[in-house]
Amino acid sequence: MLITRILGAVGIEFAAEVSLHHPTIRAILVHSRSQLLSAEPLLPDEFKSRALKVLQKEGVEVILGQRAHIAKEKKDDLSIITLTDGRVLEAGFVIDARSTSTPSTSFLPREALNEEGYVKATHLYVSSLHSFFSFLCYHS
Repeated sequence: MLITRILGAVGIEFAAEVSLHHPTIRAILVHSRSQLLSAEPLLPDEFKSRALKVLQKEGVEVILGQRAHIAKEKKDDLSIITLTDGRVLEAGFVIDARSTSTPSTSFLPREALNEEGYVKATHLYVSSLHSFFSFLCYHS
């Protein structure tokens, strides 16, 4: 069984791909809101409803309105997931696809980042980052 905790399109896409390419694997998508893609205000509700229907048609089990807590310790090589309503799920593999507000920019030059670790968005730094990325591409 594969369980993904989601917030946004990444978890939805992952669950759909697993279900399409490995139909014998039970894919469960857990989302804390009552609607998929709830953090995407520019998407119409019709699109969000359609995404849910397509997932379900392809065999993905979707659990909405529940937060998932993944236990740090495994039981018999299975991850234990407890939902806010008390249900307990066991999974052989869990993909935690939640969005986080922690930047993953530690590999960038410190002078290109602000105090919180986000990229400074001034013309000067964008130019220097472009050179930095070009260097990575050509010298890796």
